[in-house]
Amino acid sequence: MCMRIPLQKLPKVVILGIESSGKSTLYNYLKSGVPGTTTPTKRFSQSSVNIQAMKSAKPSILVDPRTGQRLLKLKHADVVSVSRRVSLFDISGMKAQRERWIHHLQNVDRIVFVIDSSAPLQPQLTDLKQVMCHPHSQEAQLIICLNKSDTGADLKMQITNFVNEEPIFKQFLNDESLGVVRTNFQTGLGVGEIAQFLCV
Repeated sequence: MCMRIPLQKLPKVVILGIESSGKSTLYNYLKSGVPGTTTPTKRFSQSSVNIQAMKSAKPSILVDPRTGQRLLKLKHADVVSVSRRVSLFDISGMKAQRERWIHHLQNVDRIVFVIDSSAPLQPQLTDLKQVMCHPHSQEAQLIICLNKSDTGADLKMQITNFVNEEPIFKQFLNDESLGVVRTNFQTGLGVGEIAQFLCV
């Protein structure tokens, strides 16, 4: 008698943000390692992708026999490559499609929200809040990407203040399941940090 082995469910990752924010560029980068050429996503794209990231291994703790002082030891060799296969979704950010974002949140594990630093900020923060208020988002982890923002320290502070002041983000901060990173997907800035987030 043959036994059917159940297929393992891949972690679900959705990339959200307004149109032209850089979602499709990130999607292609995570798939192939290069930004490539993109066209606006009309509805959504989906692929099973093997995400690879570099991660620091847990450091060894040594005790100095002369002083008894505890020392951390982290060699270059302790930086290891990790990988994880995920089901990656690039969701259209066109205005007419944004109300359909909630349909892609069911069973979501990671949300990558891309903010276009060259566009008005407040409407994008409103979209972000609406996404994270949805019940399907409550168990997900969130990373906010400030795209096209190589040196946007002030913008990062605005985003940090926003999530600290909004009650909906409190549980994500308490669980350490929320991150904010400056990115430029054309140059690859921040993509490594996103990959680490997806491989946790």
